[in-house]
Amino acid sequence: MAVEVEVRWSEQEQGPYVSKLGVELDGQRIAALVSPPGEGRAQLGDFNFAHPLLQAVTDPGNDDNQNSPLEEAISVLSREVAGDIKRAADEGRSAVPSQTSEVRVGVRTRNGALPDLNEEIVLAIRDPESKKFEYEERTPRVLGLRALLDELILGPLRLVRNCLMKSTYIGPLREVPTRSYRPQVSPDDARWANGLAAWDLLNSERSGKFLSDVNAWLSSPKRLNSGYEVERVEYREIPVPGRLNQLFERGLNEEDLPELEELYRSLQSRTEVALRDTGRGIIVSPSDIGVGISQLVPVVVAALRAQEGILAIEQPELHVHPAIQVALGDLLIRAAGLQQGGLSTEKTLLVETHSEHLMLRLLRRIRETTDGLLPPGVDSLQAENLSVIYVETTEQAVQFRVLRVDREGEFIDRWPKGFFEERAEELF
Repeated sequence: MAVEVEVRWSEQEQGPYVSKLGVELDGQRIAALVSPPGEGRAQLGDFNFAHPLLQAVTDPGNDDNQNSPLEEAISVLSREVAGDIKRAADEGRSAVPSQTSEVRVGVRTRNGALPDLNEEIVLAIRDPESKKFEYEERTPRVLGLRALLDELILGPLRLVRNCLMKSTYIGPLREVPTRSYRPQVSPDDARWANGLAAWDLLNSERSGKFLSDVNAWLSSPKRLNSGYEVERVEYREIPVPGRLNQLFERGLNEEDLPELEELYRSLQSRTEVALRDTGRGIIVSPSDIGVGISQLVPVVVAALRAQEGILAIEQPELHVHPAIQVALGDLLIRAAGLQQGGLSTEKTLLVETHSEHLMLRLLRRIRETTDGLLPPGVDSLQAENLSVIYVETTEQAVQFRVLRVDREGEFIDRWPKGFFEERAEELF
């Protein structure tokens, strides 16, 4: 299944709008919604009656009772538009049943070609007789033409929407938690963009396993080796003025110990997420150290958390040492669930990076996977699991170029400019 979305700029509306929505199944176009800017001008057309799913259109007179409700509905559609198809064929145009049709059906949309995905599609067409679409050998159920086209056109769009709603976006500038930072108890996906949701999750996660996984990646010499670990620190706050404060001010004696113990137990406690310097063993606040580690933590947390969908990260390498940038490549491979047997469908990574170091690690893992030379405990990466897209701006538009990678971890296509060429110039 594939969905094609075309977005254009409207001078009239002074804003972008969806001008086209195309739906494909098994690599072939089914139909498309097209529209100029504005409301109520969208049309459903470009029906590909040569598609196996729409083959019933080529035989409008087929009265075989064994046809499925889907075939019955398509047959009705073909009878309704047969006149248009015949006229198109008579005029020598290409809209014959075996090719893309010029049939157009009006569709209600709010703006452009994007309909309301929470409602059933509204068409300017008469629904055929409902009795033709009753299922036999089960409770009768009506499958009208609108319901058919709703599933055929909007069904894939709803699936794409649902997938995108599970996306996580990590922006290029992650906030450093301040001394006054207080974690948000209720999850807020919008806070992933500035990185604070990662600190919220570390504070709320109580099992200990996830925190251990994060620290294993942060501190292990064979992984990121950042020199820090995340730690939850508990504090008890003494109210001033208060009875406990009064006891300390006048001086303690032996008789105060029972009351002191009771007052201590009654103190309110709070937990903060801090960082432990593994070399010196001291606890520090994220705001007390270099910005690099605070930029790194949200990337590690998002990569390791059990969340399906798309994980989009801008510049994961920002403000971190080149050695850590290299190790980030292994973290991204682990996050995508790539194993020797293939690609997991649970999480897909979309990474925007300027790091040559990160890219070199990915290429190395492809080469080692092909040669069977992966180090122990390192995840594999195959060339077909990596898509490298170079983005550049021209005078006309922004262009996307796919740069193919072979099984030896080498680029088949040359870089348009920069990165590896600049490195070669500096070295040689």
